[in-house]
Amino acid sequence: MIIEAALKAKEVELLKSSLNNQNQDGDTLLHLCFKNKDRQLSRLLFEKIVQTCGELIDMNLVNNKGLTFNDLEKSARADEFREQVEKQRH
Repeated sequence: MIIEAALKAKEVELLKSSLNNQNQDGDTLLHLCFKNKDRQLSRLLFEKIVQTCGELIDMNLVNNKGLTFNDLEKSARADEFREQVEKQRH
């Protein structure tokens, strides 16, 4: 029982570390979700990550440009809105 709990805790810590790991640009997995140009895939990845591991994610991590993933997500939504407006105009 104690060994199983210790292994579980180690797995959770490893997962937390992986989710919050930053690349050379300071981006985490969530940052990269919203940098991806495929909006549908980005949203699906984001939703799955947050649904399964939300409590393990450091929501305040910033990349080298000073942006959190929330900043990128808002920008992605703004881009989607602009694209929809452009489509309606044509």
